[in-house]
Amino acid sequence: MAKLLSTQAPLRFVPQDQAARPEGERIAYHISPPSVYSAPKLHRAVNAQGARFVTKMDLLDALEDGLRAMLPEEAQADTLRPHLAIVAGYRDWYLAAKPEERVRVNLTGEHEVFELFEIVARHYPRLSEMQADEQWFWDVFGIEGSRLFVVDWENLPGQDGAPAVCERGPDGLTEASLGAIPNHHRQLIGVYVYKLLSPTEQEAKNSGSPPPGSPGPSSSTATAKTPPQKSPSRTTPGPSRKSASTS
Repeated sequence: MAKLLSTQAPLRFVPQDQAARPEGERIAYHISPPSVYSAPKLHRAVNAQGARFVTKMDLLDALEDGLRAMLPEEAQADTLRPHLAIVAGYRDWYLAAKPEERVRVNLTGEHEVFELFEIVARHYPRLSEMQADEQWFWDVFGIEGSRLFVVDWENLPGQDGAPAVCERGPDGLTEASLGAIPNHHRQLIGVYVYKLLSPTEQEAKNSGSPPPGSPGPSSSTATAKTPPQKSPSRTTPGPSRKSASTS
C-alpha cells in the first residue's frame, strides 16, 4: 500500500557512500513522495520489464531444496542436517534482525549461509535463476524508481566535469539525466522508494518520515525536509516514453 503523504515537499536522500564527505560536497537526491497515482505507475513500469520480486525466504527455500537435490539419500542423514541447520539459523536471525543489520550482514557475507548459496547455485539452476531474478528486480526498480521519483539533485557531476543537469519530461527523468546517476546510486534510490511505498504500522498511523532500515542491497541515510540549493534543472517537453515489454 502506498503512503498518502500530505506534504509535497521532496525528501532529501543521501546515499551511504556520501556520509563521510563534507555536507556541502555530498551527492544528494531530491525524491518526490509517492502518491496514489505514481505508485501504481512505478509498479506497471517494473512489471513491463518482467522483473519479479524474490523474497529472502524464497531464496532460502530454494537453497534447502538444492541441498537435498545435491546430496545422495544415503548421505543426507549425516551431511544434510548440519547444512540445513545453518539455513534455519540464518532464517531465524533474519526474521528477528533489524533492517540495517540485515543489510550489513548481506553486504559483508559474514554468515555461513552465503558460502552455501555460492556452492549450491553452481549446481542447482533454480537457485541461480532466482538470484538472477532478485538482482534484475532491484536493477529495474532502481532505474524506474529514479526515473519517476527523482526531481532534482545536489553535487552530481556530469561527464564534462560540470554539474549534471536534472531534466524531466512527461514521464520523468530523461534518458540523459537518468544515465548521469551512478548505477549503485540508482539501486539505493530504488530501495529508498521501496521503503516509501511500504509503510510500517506506526507510519500508517502517522504519515511522516520514512522507516529506518532497508530491504535492499545497501543501507543509506536520509532526511525528510525541504532540500537546500538545487542543481540546474529544466523540464523537457516531448512524446511520452513507451515502456519496453518482454517477450
